[in-house]
Amino acid sequence: MRRSASRLALDQAAEARQTLLVHGAEAAEKNGYQSLKKISRGNREKIIPRSIRLPRKLSDFERAIDGLRLVFTHCTNNRSYLQSLIGRERQPLLSARQLGFGAHVNNAYNRDFLLSDNHVFFTVSFQRRSDPVRGHKTHYGSIPIVLNEGYAYRYGLISVFNMYPNDLLSASSRLPALRPYAFHLSKKLPFRRSDVSSPKWLRLRENLWKFLYTPPDFEYVLKNKLKQFVLQRFAAHKNPARKIAFLPTEGEKNMESKLGLRPILYDERQVLSVLTRGSSEDIWRLIYEIFRYEYDFSIYVELRVPVAVPADRLSIPDYSNRA
Repeated sequence: MRRSASRLALDQAAEARQTLLVHGAEAAEKNGYQSLKKISRGNREKIIPRSIRLPRKLSDFERAIDGLRLVFTHCTNNRSYLQSLIGRERQPLLSARQLGFGAHVNNAYNRDFLLSDNHVFFTVSFQRRSDPVRGHKTHYGSIPIVLNEGYAYRYGLISVFNMYPNDLLSASSRLPALRPYAFHLSKKLPFRRSDVSSPKWLRLRENLWKFLYTPPDFEYVLKNKLKQFVLQRFAAHKNPARKIAFLPTEGEKNMESKLGLRPILYDERQVLSVLTRGSSEDIWRLIYEIFRYEYDFSIYVELRVPVAVPADRLSIPDYSNRA
């Protein structure tokens, strides 16, 4: 379904407001993005109240961190759908609700509990701004579709990764704001329609607003916490080969397995090498480990854009070589 740009923007703002309400946030403005900015700023300031500058002897780290950018990727294996995005008609990338099919449409958890079936979802990663923009494959598909940065910053919301019920239960063990409401299922049970109104599930959902960010605020948090880490770990000692270990807690073992990560040892040179020469996967792994083990902060997140994304705001890196 095609919409004019102005109609789409209105629909997206209304859907963004609905998302805030579902996540337990106050959303006084009809334009959900206005409320999101206030919520995001408050969440940001609780974590990093002011920006951090590194001393001159760590200027290489300063440049490396400032030179990172967020990349937002949607993956698919559906080549016919992909052709509709890049062909003559240039159809928009639609949410499951607009498409009328997909995992979110006939799913009580996504459609009825989270009301997330009217969003287009993207994974979030870091890469160097000096490198050509490229996405990365995920288990959702081998062909990456990359969202325009400016469009993501204007119309995107960043939240905890929350596609399946177990994702929310896992987030409740990783995020301090959710831990008071965490619970565990004695065995793997499907999310039932009756769970939509379950108090224990609702308590988790209604505190998710504490981890909602605009993309600029999320980038600000990541970059400044990275600088804080460098300042705390590398400025005070004189041994650049001193190793830093990231060791998983018992509750993290499932997440480590899910993400394919293993704790490793870093020293100052290795951290700088990853930031300046590592792949985007290496960079994201390093950041994941620093935030989880140093700051008790999860970056296992997703970016969502309500309703649809115009085709001219998307790119498919190297697709001509894949056909």
